[in-house]
Amino acid sequence: MGVRFGTISAKLLAATTIAITVLMLCFTAYAAFEKSKEVEKEVLDRATGYANELALKLSTELIEASSAAATLGGAISGLVDDGNATTDEVINLMEGVPERYDLVFSSYMSGIPNGTTEQFILGLEGRNDDGVFTPYWTKSKSGELTFETFTVSPNETGEWYRLPIDTGESAITEPYLSEAGRLLTSVSVPVFAQDQIIGVAGVDILLGELTQLVNDFSVYEGGNVMLIGQGGKFLAHPDANMLTKPFEGEGQAAYRAAMETGETQVYSGLESGAVRLFLPFTAYGMNKTWVVVLEIPRDVFVNPVRWIVAEQLITGFFLLVLTLSTIFFSVQALVSRPLGKLRGMVENLSAGNVDEPIDLQSRRDEIADISVSVETLRQGLKQKKALEIARQNEQSEQADVVQSLAQGLQQLAAGQLEAEIHEEMPGRYEKLRQDFNATVTTLKHTIGEVVDAAGSIRDGSVEISQASDELSQRTESQAATLEQTAAALDELTASVKSAAEGARNVESSMVVAKSEAEESGEVVQNAIEAMHEIEQSSSSISQIISVIDDIAFQTNLLALNAGVEAARAGEAGRGFSVVASEVRALAQRSSEAAREIKSLIGESAQNVQRGVVLVGKTGEALNSIMERVTHISKLVSDIAEGAAEQSVGLGEINLGVNQLDQVTQKNAAMVEEATAAGHMLKGDAERLTEMVKHFTIDVHRGTDTHAELSGSATHGRDWSDEVPKHQPMAMAVGDASSTRIWQEF
Repeated sequence: MGVRFGTISAKLLAATTIAITVLMLCFTAYAAFEKSKEVEKEVLDRATGYANELALKLSTELIEASSAAATLGGAISGLVDDGNATTDEVINLMEGVPERYDLVFSSYMSGIPNGTTEQFILGLEGRNDDGVFTPYWTKSKSGELTFETFTVSPNETGEWYRLPIDTGESAITEPYLSEAGRLLTSVSVPVFAQDQIIGVAGVDILLGELTQLVNDFSVYEGGNVMLIGQGGKFLAHPDANMLTKPFEGEGQAAYRAAMETGETQVYSGLESGAVRLFLPFTAYGMNKTWVVVLEIPRDVFVNPVRWIVAEQLITGFFLLVLTLSTIFFSVQALVSRPLGKLRGMVENLSAGNVDEPIDLQSRRDEIADISVSVETLRQGLKQKKALEIARQNEQSEQADVVQSLAQGLQQLAAGQLEAEIHEEMPGRYEKLRQDFNATVTTLKHTIGEVVDAAGSIRDGSVEISQASDELSQRTESQAATLEQTAAALDELTASVKSAAEGARNVESSMVVAKSEAEESGEVVQNAIEAMHEIEQSSSSISQIISVIDDIAFQTNLLALNAGVEAARAGEAGRGFSVVASEVRALAQRSSEAAREIKSLIGESAQNVQRGVVLVGKTGEALNSIMERVTHISKLVSDIAEGAAEQSVGLGEINLGVNQLDQVTQKNAAMVEEATAAGHMLKGDAERLTEMVKHFTIDVHRGTDTHAELSGSATHGRDWSDEVPKHQPMAMAVGDASSTRIWQEF
């Protein structure tokens, strides 16, 4: 039997499949992750070993080539240090170097222009046009040697010349392409003689074999091996056009880090997914650091992981199939068949067959528990069926009772208050019939009393409505009058308040005027005192001028006497006579000036005297003004206080009138509400009368006579003829009985 979707078996299989699949995928992902880390470490370690192997081979080749330069420099130094060396001997010594070493392209030496080279190497052979000893041997592709010289300039020549001279150590230059298209690098060493540098010797090394060595070094299929110099240019590249081109590709930060730290760096951000390994190395005797770049294809890292993932997925698939098969057959035997049988029993119960018992209660699992519940349900359904039959019988009796009550209620609805149920009802419904008949009797008496009360209410409501109308009109008139009074008091209060504020402002101005008048009196007093002091100073000056006048007079006399004595002296006293005459003239001018000043001071004293008199009068006038201003200020203060008290009193009166206005308005509103309530009561009374008209009441008990209410009271009397149970509501003003009736109302 197959498994249907939506059943417990299908859901159980689906849940198990999902769980095992998720676990399998998680385990596979974890295994792949661990395997990827392991593969990455192994590949990088192996690639580092390959790069070290290549760097070692390159270093060996470079050391062999560099040793040629060191040997040449040592040989020349030894030859020159012995003394009496000639240029021919040095040239012959240099010739054998290119022949001996395969990687050596040329050998050279450069003396120091205008230096000490000429003291140790004698001869004219191998000198350039400037007379500098610069022999240069080059080797062709066929192995033939060519000799020539070259020009050297200490200030312009490259690092092959300057570094050995400046540092006294050997140096290797950045690789470069010769005119013939060969990739070369120069190794230079200083030449010493008697502990001083007399020149530079070196060799040019062919890097073509090193480049070929790098290109032939293959580690991974699809991977590349490159060599970068310290200057960032390619020394070996699968593309020959990239030689001596700067490295501008991906991984520049890793390259710079390798150059700075001297440690291997890895860059894994290539678009192709490949990984680049940068291994820096420095050959013995080199002053340059080169970098081996090993490019590892992505497949080297991915393929081992793919194999482990495929293996895990295949294993998991077979495990999933085995597990699902086991679960499928187990579910069929333990769940599907018992549940199918239980379902058939439930379908029998649904069809109404409640007599067949459930026979699955002997099991010891959840299905047994369910069968017990189903058996309990069967017993309950069986009891329910019996109760249903009893209920149907009871409903039949109840329908008869309801029919009788419905007929009686229909008669009541039609206004027939004499309707009663005379046929006895079965069992417990008999009490319901008796209660219904008692209710009809009570309702009949109650409606009769309501009819009597409706007439009284109608008469009273008419009187209340008329009185309320009159009271509403009087209250509205009173409210309008109070509202006008309140408005007038508001305007009066505002006017008095404004007058009080004006009086307060005038009072403040008078206080300021009084203060200014007092300050003016003080100023006038000070002016009077100043005038008196000026008068005293004028008197003192007059006395001083008198003294000056006396001095001028005495000086004039002395000058006159001096002139007389000078005249007596003759020629000897002529000069003194001139001086005496000048002193006399000066004394006269001083006397005249003193008299003029005295005259002016006299006039000034008179003017000051008049000023003192005028200032004194001004002070008296200011004192009088200050006294009057003080009196006016007191009067204004009294006026302001009175106005303020009036404003407060009017404000209180205004507040009371406003409150009275508000109360009157509220009373008017209440009167209007009472009027509306009276009219509403009148209308309700009329509607009540209309409502009770259609009731039919048994006038004489035990007879079939009925009275129809159509504006006439019961017992055959008119409403207006019936004597009310309460006293009439009188509306005369001042009537004590009317007041009492209103209070009762």
